[in-house]
Amino acid sequence: MNAVLVAGRNITLRGFTITGGRNGVAVLRGGTALIDSNVIRESAENGINVAQHSYARIVNNTIQLHPAAGIRVLENSFARIGFLDLENPVSRGNVIANNGPLGGVIVQRSAGASLVGNSISGNEGPGVSVMAASHADLAGNQIDGNGADGVSVTQHSFAQLGEGPGIFSPPNETGAPNLGYGLSCSLNSAVDGQLGTLTGAAGQRRFDSSCANGPKIK
Repeated sequence: MNAVLVAGRNITLRGFTITGGRNGVAVLRGGTALIDSNVIRESAENGINVAQHSYARIVNNTIQLHPAAGIRVLENSFARIGFLDLENPVSRGNVIANNGPLGGVIVQRSAGASLVGNSISGNEGPGVSVMAASHADLAGNQIDGNGADGVSVTQHSFAQLGEGPGIFSPPNETGAPNLGYGLSCSLNSAVDGQLGTLTGAAGQRRFDSSCANGPKIK
């Protein structure tokens, strides 16, 4: 069972310390949630799992010590991670740290996410992974010291790195290098925008021959 299950509409979860469960917070079955100012730690799998055509706004949380991923978005779901909406474009970033091999944030299976102003560090896997026909916008995130690539885009997916309007403009940054590449792109995927200071022990970026736009990334 999940520690907290959201399957209703317009549910707010604020100010809790949440531990245990299969997922710390699961937003499922078309549910919609605002997840704000919580400490979510030590579940059996993911800190926050958004699935089954659901929607979440995730701001001001500390999400750590989960053996799979800090935040997982999948199955035609969408999450705003670090801000509420475009009419109130204030960064309210999360701390997403020390999670397992799926990484800090994974977006997969035809899902989408926008990440702005988050600290994503020390995760065993990538800082952010976008895969399996998914899309992500990333701007102004600090992506440090993760155990694989800082940002990984693969399997027919797309990521926009900064250079968007307003809150989506700032580049992403790395202070402590990630273990893999700062940015990797593979398997018929594409990345656009600016590299910022994203980097890793293996180098700044790796694009395979099927990945579009590699030469244009600044």
